[in-house]
Amino acid sequence: MSRALLNAVIHKDYLSTTPIQIRIYKDKIRLWNDGALPKEVPVEDLYKEHVSKPCNPNLANVFFKCGMIESWARGFSKITRYCEEENAKLPEIDLSLGGVTARCFASDKYLALMNEHQEKENVPLNVPLTERQKTTQKTTQKILDIIKTNPYVTRTELSDLTGISPDGIKWQLKQLKDKKVITRVGADKGGYWEIVSGDEK
Repeated sequence: MSRALLNAVIHKDYLSTTPIQIRIYKDKIRLWNDGALPKEVPVEDLYKEHVSKPCNPNLANVFFKCGMIESWARGFSKITRYCEEENAKLPEIDLSLGGVTARCFASDKYLALMNEHQEKENVPLNVPLTERQKTTQKTTQKILDIIKTNPYVTRTELSDLTGISPDGIKWQLKQLKDKKVITRVGADKGGYWEIVSGDEK
């Protein structure tokens, strides 16, 4: 995300008074910049080796001398490396809304930590930790009861039936699979859940 923001600052059209715009969502960050890509560099080639034509070469040179960029045209190669290290999806870049939009997605590791935190935050702070654990166990048991009734239940249906966000359901199911309480039989689409153990380990 920091590299994408740096690119936006360097390549912004400063003749426009519209500022760089950032929207933060639960699972992604959307960054919009009032600028354009060089004609020689189409969107589909951004993650490939390409020529460097910074819109603001003097500004790019300042960041280069500050050590914030090593050389021009390497921003997207660094983004690719970071995403590989964090096992995250590459940002989606498109020319929309009169500028350049970058959608940066959260890694699975981040989503798991966020869902774990969200699960705890759903319980009032004045409730003892043991009560928090009981609440988590109740949620887990509710999911297991639904699976017993309908092994073909989808994550979306589980979310609707429990009132938990889809990401929260994804985290819960992963915990149950990791603990070998449930297993998935068949493909994600058309498969079903099988309860291996009656109690959570």
